[in-house]
Formats: sequence, structure tokens, C-alpha cells
Amino acid sequence: MTYVCLLRGVNVGGNKMVKMEELRRKFESLGFTNVRTLLQSGNVIFDAKTKPEDLAALLGIPVVLRTQAEIRKVIAANPFPEEAENDPARLLVVFLSAALPSDEPLRKVALPSEKFVAKGKEIYIYFAQGAGRSKLAESLTEKKLGVIPTARNWNTVNKLVL
Repeated sequence: MTYVCLLRGVNVGGNKMVKMEELRRKFESLGFTNVRTLLQSGNVIFDAKTKPEDLAALLGIPVVLRTQAEIRKVIAANPFPEEAENDPARLLVVFLSAALPSDEPLRKVALPSEKFVAKGKEIYIYFAQGAGRSKLAESLTEKKLGVIPTARNWNTVNKLVL
């Protein structure tokens, strides 16, 4: 089975710098095959015979894991197809370690120009004015959500499917 491991917060703003070659070697040393990395932001695609357990503990970095089939379903379920077509860099998918207990905290801080939909273990967000100063973007933390989040823009999400 092919898996996608999304590491949270690596190589973003100079924090948790991880070289992709080292990351590939680490996954190979754990017995995974066909290991490849995508971009410099902690995306690892690999094959495993069984579902990998405790990757976060083995890597020392919070991770969210999906299968390739799950990523395809995320793409197919996008509630913002027009935004994906016209402005994909401002459309984010927040991958969660578990479903949100409630999206109410996000609703309280979202601006009228910000659209979001929480579906299962993903949140789709369109930041019409960018995420730079958004209170909604600032709310996408483990402490505020109660689950591990890691976000990828729409272009990156589509590259996760081989």
C-alpha cells in the first residue's frame, strides 16, 4: 500500500529544518520501500506492507498519515472547485489526525471573505485575502483544535497523488 506522511511544521520559516535526503534515508531504514519526498515541506510518499504505527515517535515530529486512496478522495471531495481552478495557492487542505470535535471555534474567528468546510479528518479553507494575518489561520493549532493539524495548499495536495 502507498502512504503519504505529512510532517507538521518542518522547513517552514526556518523552524525544524529537515533535509529531505536524510528523511528519505530514515524512512528506508525503517523498512519502507519506494520512498520519495515532495518539495521541502515534509511530504513523504512510501510503500509499506502494513499500516505504519508510531511514525511520530520514530521521527520525533508530529505527523498525519493518509493512503494515496484517501488523498484521491480528499481531492474529489473538494467543496471549492472554482477556487481550486482559479486560485489554488489560496486554497488549503488542513489534514487532521482525527475529526474535529466541533468547527465552532473556527466559525467564531473566520472573516466573511474566508470560506471553510470541515469534512471528516480534513478542513478545506479558501483564504480570499491570503492567510498571512488571518485569525482563522492562527487557529489551526493542535492546542486550539484538539487534534494534530498540518496544512498543504491545493497545488501540493494534487502533487501527493502519483
